[in-house]
Amino acid sequence: MRRFALALLFAACNAAAAPGETLIHAGRLVDTEAGRVLERQSIIVFGDKVSAVKAGYVDPAGYDKVIDLKDRTVMPGFIDMHVHLTSESSPGGFSERFYMNPTDRALRATVYLRRTLDAGFTTVRDLAAPDGIAISLRDAVAKGWIIGPRIFAAGNSIG
Repeated sequence: MRRFALALLFAACNAAAAPGETLIHAGRLVDTEAGRVLERQSIIVFGDKVSAVKAGYVDPAGYDKVIDLKDRTVMPGFIDMHVHLTSESSPGGFSERFYMNPTDRALRATVYLRRTLDAGFTTVRDLAAPDGIAISLRDAVAKGWIIGPRIFAAGNSIG
């Protein structure tokens, strides 16, 4: 019986926290399906997915987190279909491949991931990152190790 109680205790301690419910009050919401901007909307997010959108401002009681964006416009995340997460357009960008090691490029890419999110892009398609970096970044974002957009990675370039 004691072992069973200990097993239950360990299971309870190691159980993943249930995803919370977040309420977002949006002053304006861009409805891309209807092609219009809606005023005074409540967006309900469960875990990492939008579960409902309701007209007006819903009572915040009972929600785990409330985000007040009543003076803001909320819109769906953008998708960039052609990115190179390991580099940025710059005069010295091409020569970096000759003196930067893959680890440095991967670490610097985490800065680019954050900039991409801050610009409103929640999904990207990376084309031809060297050394499997984009695949590692994709996996790290998916596991929650680093912050970044969802990544569809092509892998290494051909040739």
